[in-house]
Amino acid sequence: MIKIQVPRTIEPQARDTNAMPEASEPQLPAKSQEADQPSWSMSDVSLSESAQQISSLEKKLKALPGINLSRIEAIREDIIGGAYIVDAEKIVSSLLSLERSFVSQGANS
Repeated sequence: MIKIQVPRTIEPQARDTNAMPEASEPQLPAKSQEADQPSWSMSDVSLSESAQQISSLEKKLKALPGINLSRIEAIREDIIGGAYIVDAEKIVSSLLSLERSFVSQGANS
């Protein structure tokens, strides 16, 4: 479980005394008489397993390599110069393999 440190005390913000209070606004607990501190405190927050998984996925996505602009430019130059050769057999083979995986996934569902 990941823990995030937060301040031990939370002071309420100043409010407009002329405004009507909203029914949905949470009410802060009353301050204790001792040391003028709130009667409650929070030292850390725990993230759920789902939040931890999302955080982990975000880190993995950030670590992925970006677009290789030099590779794109080299392919573009090969296409313009006529040196880029398309292997039709390889493309067809890959498409058929992908189609088979879709069909087998549909049969398993």
